[in-house]
Amino acid sequence: MKMKSMILLAVAVGCGLVAMLGVQQVLSGRKATVDQDLTPVLVATADIAPGIKLDETNTRFEKWPSNLVAEGMVTDIAQIDDRSLRIAAVTHDVIMITKMNAKGVHGASSEIPAGMRIITVPVNLTKTHSGLIMPGDRVDVVVTYKTVMGGRRNVAKTKTLLEYIRVFAADNLRQSGANSSETSEYDAKNISLLVTPDQYNMCVQAQQMGTLSLALRRKDDDAVADAGSYDDNLLGEARSSFAKAEPTEEEPISSSDDVRNFLEQQNDGQAQAAVKNDPLKKLEVGPPKWTIKIYAGHEVREAKVDLPEAAQGDGKPASVLGPEADKNKTTKPGWLKGIFNGA
Repeated sequence: MKMKSMILLAVAVGCGLVAMLGVQQVLSGRKATVDQDLTPVLVATADIAPGIKLDETNTRFEKWPSNLVAEGMVTDIAQIDDRSLRIAAVTHDVIMITKMNAKGVHGASSEIPAGMRIITVPVNLTKTHSGLIMPGDRVDVVVTYKTVMGGRRNVAKTKTLLEYIRVFAADNLRQSGANSSETSEYDAKNISLLVTPDQYNMCVQAQQMGTLSLALRRKDDDAVADAGSYDDNLLGEARSSFAKAEPTEEEPISSSDDVRNFLEQQNDGQAQAAVKNDPLKKLEVGPPKWTIKIYAGHEVREAKVDLPEAAQGDGKPASVLGPEADKNKTTKPGWLKGIFNGA
């Protein structure tokens, strides 16, 4: 290789080394400047329900540019010592001092407004409308119990006890969607409600008397329904209200009505009244009549004839009730033959 080429190569390598060192120094200076302008900010690493203590298991510090750090953000680990959230947070939320409870305040009690109480109602999938009742929803509380009414004992009665009550928790879930998918069925065993002290006493007494049920309602529907109470007579009234109306001229009367009408036509009004007043009374009716069909070739005609005295026995009127009916001698020989000969 010529001397000239070697000199040019050496110059090029030297210039490259100088440029590389210069770039490294510039980058190092910028990094030091950037590190000086960053501030640690506490953020959530998981969904955090109110009352849950803040620690390294659910939070971490991230470095933010100092010009983006707002007043009230947690920037020091000492600020969360023995503290919990008053308002729920989700993953990546910034932890704010204004959203935390006072030091030492943890658990569900931190969420209960002053002057309110929590009452828990045992439920199943049916009573929670297949898991639709979630924290924050509004429900009506309905009680079903046994009572005495009109001299009857153990009459089942249902009435609305409370209206527009806020659901505080479903089991230990105190935030809708936390630890559970919004679209999944949540099989809660207990529903906790936020009530006043008087309402708490009412619910406890109602649980001793009967069973509580929850009626889910629209969150913004705070109108008072003032629903009435109902007992087991409601079913009887419902059946009577759906009873079939009397047949009209266009509707044919059933075969059972035909039989009843026929029987009623066989007795006069006086006999019917006697049966109604005293069903065991022996009723006296006139001589029985027979309807006979007479076939003459292709012709068929009917004739009504009185039963002959010989067939009526001792002449006493036949009875439709009582043992006298068995004493009628209606099978004497020859009487039926005489009827056909006369016809």
